[in-house]
Amino acid sequence: MGAGWTARITERIAVAPDWHTRWAIINSTLTKQLVDSPPVPPVVIEAWHALWSNHGALTTRELTQRSGRGSRRLQTLFREYIGIPPQTLSRIIRFQYALKIPSHGYQSLAELAAISGYHDQAHMNRDFRALAGRTPGQLRPLADRATLAGGTGHDSCFTDFFAGRTQLPRGYASPGTPPPRCGPAGQASPPVRPEAAGRHRPPPPPTPGPVRRTSTP
Repeated sequence: MGAGWTARITERIAVAPDWHTRWAIINSTLTKQLVDSPPVPPVVIEAWHALWSNHGALTTRELTQRSGRGSRRLQTLFREYIGIPPQTLSRIIRFQYALKIPSHGYQSLAELAAISGYHDQAHMNRDFRALAGRTPGQLRPLADRATLAGGTGHDSCFTDFFAGRTQLPRGYASPGTPPPRCGPAGQASPPVRPEAAGRHRPPPPPTPGPVRRTSTP
């Protein structure tokens, strides 16, 4: 984004009257950067898709072997065109994948860790805490609630939880337990009955979309 770009928009964001206006300022700034930027090198696009198709379960060595570039060069390209190094992107993709796996696809958090590409459950716990400040046992039921909401109130499931306005009811922290739906305001409706849970299976994880060049502050 160039040196001092945050200083150029900080004052505009500070005087904005509401969050809608603040996000519009950030969005327009990022859009202008995308329009004015050079094309993303093919090696970065290929490495990006390699990480996505493997759910982040590629080591830096494996990624460099696939790309034909040295580790240092690949890190430089990732920082320039994506904003974060390959290792960090791998962690984010793996974290997101672990949240998208349907609850009926694993029997325990240890099995979820293995399916998601973590070394073990302790490794998954560390990454979840580092990236979200929460444990898998806290976020997985929340992800299931958002999935069952069918898009209605999806964001509110997460925002209300992280804002401390909503607590998961007892009994929803274990894998395979049907989570409550989130309403338009992020409120949980009565739990789904066990006999009806089979009719509300969440869909499989979506296929990653095309690469989009982004930058981080």
